[in-house]
Amino acid sequence: MQRMPLARRPQFIAGDRVVVVSPSAPVPRGSIGVVTEVVTTGVDAVLRYKVMLESGRPVTFFGFELAFAANFDATAS
Repeated sequence: MQRMPLARRPQFIAGDRVVVVSPSAPVPRGSIGVVTEVVTTGVDAVLRYKVMLESGRPVTFFGFELAFAANFDATAS
């Protein structure tokens, strides 16, 4: 596997359980899902994450809109 420059290393990988933390995301904050793909484009250096929500809806997010669900659950209690 080729090493990505630091700025391009993904925050999440396929299989990570994540929670939506951004109020500007296209779904309600607190929605839970699993990352299915890390998306790169030739247009910019910003990574995007395809997530399958628990509801069965696939949505693409920016990294700042997500957090690890395990970390979120631990801080909520």
